[in-house]
Amino acid sequence: VSAALPLVNFSLWEQIKSKQNEIDLIIEKARASKIDMTKQVKDAYFAVLLAKNSLNVLERSINNAKETLKTTKASYEQGVVSEYDYIRAQVQVNNLNPTYISAKNGLDLAILQLKMILSLPTNQEISLKERIKVLITHPRLAVENSKKHFKLNKLEENIIISHMFPFYKALPKYKESWLVNTVDNAMAFY
Repeated sequence: VSAALPLVNFSLWEQIKSKQNEIDLIIEKARASKIDMTKQVKDAYFAVLLAKNSLNVLERSINNAKETLKTTKASYEQGVVSEYDYIRAQVQVNNLNPTYISAKNGLDLAILQLKMILSLPTNQEISLKERIKVLITHPRLAVENSKKHFKLNKLEENIIISHMFPFYKALPKYKESWLVNTVDNAMAFY
């Protein structure tokens, strides 16, 4: 009996390990690509929400300025206010127009970017049901819901209410609150 072939071929085992490492690397790259795509979609989605909210705020400002102009004009025609006040109200309305156009263009661009990332045709309509208000009221609602089920101490309450700082007005007061806030913000942008 001759044993010319070794029972274990080390170079073969090394090649198998190398190929397994290459497969693991490819899988990890695919996972990283998926995470990156998810982040891009979230960023584009929230950019549209923010642009939409900014445009709504600006529209309300324009309506308020127009109402002020209307009131000032009526007062001017009755001789109650000076011509300067009337002209200032007109200028205030006119100064908001370029900002409105810029905000409208920003919304259109944000929607186009979202469509591009989602590979949607540019002429396809999309509607967003969520409002940015939900993001702003979330911490307060989270504290209220937690209090229904648990007895919270000051630290726990501050951790919950401040976890979305600076988007929500509650400032973290404890180092634990800052830690949770930092991790929450990092994960939101990841």
